[in-house]
Amino acid sequence: MSSSGSDAGDLCNLVIGKKYKLVRKLGAGTYGDIYVATDVPNEREQVAIKIESIDSPHATLYYETRIYKMFHAPDGFPDWKWCGQDLECGYNFMVLELLGPSLEQMFEFCGRQFSLKTVVMMLGERVEFLHSKSFVHRDIKPDNFLMGFGQNRRKVSED
Repeated sequence: MSSSGSDAGDLCNLVIGKKYKLVRKLGAGTYGDIYVATDVPNEREQVAIKIESIDSPHATLYYETRIYKMFHAPDGFPDWKWCGQDLECGYNFMVLELLGPSLEQMFEFCGRQFSLKTVVMMLGERVEFLHSKSFVHRDIKPDNFLMGFGQNRRKVSED
């Protein structure tokens, strides 16, 4: 994991929770890595898996899981599927609905130009929802907000 002290390296083909097979690394954040995985029984369903070291001094996945469970995946938040750990490989895992590109990627695609109205429409509802639940995001940046995928491709979600 990037700054947690240990590196997940290439975990592709690892099976998580006897159900999800890691396919490819999507990216890395401050506290862990994110992979695309397939649901082993249903090879066509893809999910996102956040991974952090069990030894991480700032383990956040279990806390983040509690928040997702509280929200019950309202519009604009990924659907939470499973959370657990593998003591043998030394990681905590959180399985979420796979989302599309980040706002940073969309910003690049749009020639680095969004109107103020677009930004307010894309982020306003998500941040307002969090505040209505007495949560402060603390890391608002384009990389942490993702577009939906498939039938939800026109919706912005908080990651």
